[in-house]
Amino acid sequence: MSFISRFKYPALIITALVFAALEITVRFLPMEYASGAGVFMTNHRKNLAESSAPEFDYIVFGDSRSMSLMGHAPTPGEPYSMYNFSLPAMGQRYFKYYLRKYLRNRTRKPSALIFAGDPAIFQKSWSHAYHDPQMIYSDSFDDSLGRFLWNRFDRRLTRLLRPVGGRETPSHITGEMIWDVFSHRYLHLFDIGELSEQLTGAERVFILREAIPLTVHSYKFRDALVHYTFGFKLEYLGDHPLPSECRSCAGLQQERCYIDIPRIEDNKNIERDMRERYGQINLGNRLTPSQRYYHFSLRDSQIEMQKQALDGATSVLDPLEDLVKETTSLGIRFIMTDMPSIDAYRDTKYHREYFPAVVKMLARYPGARMIRFSQPYYPRDLFIEQVHYECLGSERLNRDFFRDVMPKILEFAPPRADSANRGFEP
Repeated sequence: MSFISRFKYPALIITALVFAALEITVRFLPMEYASGAGVFMTNHRKNLAESSAPEFDYIVFGDSRSMSLMGHAPTPGEPYSMYNFSLPAMGQRYFKYYLRKYLRNRTRKPSALIFAGDPAIFQKSWSHAYHDPQMIYSDSFDDSLGRFLWNRFDRRLTRLLRPVGGRETPSHITGEMIWDVFSHRYLHLFDIGELSEQLTGAERVFILREAIPLTVHSYKFRDALVHYTFGFKLEYLGDHPLPSECRSCAGLQQERCYIDIPRIEDNKNIERDMRERYGQINLGNRLTPSQRYYHFSLRDSQIEMQKQALDGATSVLDPLEDLVKETTSLGIRFIMTDMPSIDAYRDTKYHREYFPAVVKMLARYPGARMIRFSQPYYPRDLFIEQVHYECLGSERLNRDFFRDVMPKILEFAPPRADSANRGFEP
């Protein structure tokens, strides 16, 4: 009689042993490489932020458009380093905790934090509770669980008793969509303890419910497991090198530069590019020619919709001020800039009000400064759609930044004098 058959429920024991073996195996495998590009980039950023080196002279925080900004490797003539830690669609409330993560295992602080986010991320429509993106039952982010449950009971009852035709229209649809589509990035960037520290009340209960299942790695990387088991193809074996011109703007127009390569190879290419460019990746360059054509065909209508939204939007700068306060209290200079937007947004109500409000807020902190591009608005043909840069737009962005903005940053927040651990090994 075997050892397992002595138990009352041998099938249960076998299932538990198989699961344990799978979980242990997954924990030792680099599963992030087999994940989708969004999950891989988030885990790559997380691992680098939690490292003890390099200790960059400048770090960049921002969103998906900010990812187009090139970092800087130390050179004999320009020995400073700058790494772009931007991540897409993460909201605007996590930045100070991201800074804490970066500093936790490093002995040297950066000379400055460069914040390069899209002004639109501070719209009121982005300022919502994660558990209640339409803010129907919440009065603030930090409502207690009891307060949230009472509001839900009271407001649902009120709506039931309200006459027909008196129903409210939700105003925070964007937040619900962002969480449904991009929450994996937030949940992969921070571990369960960090998430619990960041949030309180009903939000903490919600985030823990979302995060606890991800402590099981076979669940956290379930998509990668499925992709490389049930979805496995023989084409995944071997490398698929591309001609050198496929890394140029001209190569983006050629179908032969867009062969179907396995995730692991794609993610290794992303890792290589982000190391060479110190965090930069222009998301528009990852679109196939057919995808690019699709976005170009909708660009004008999307810009008009975005312009209308910005004409009716207001900003909430509390999360930005939290980051400024956190940064300057640590003796780190804070640089506020903005990745150039589409020229159609220049005269919108939101942009007219946003920049003076930010300058007024920064004036309260001697270690903070706004340094904008000399030309902060670009023509629409440098954009893929209403937000992200086309390849030539990304190239112009970097020319303008290192010509006009970076010299002022170096003057306001000079890099440290020593040269230890400030960049990747050649």
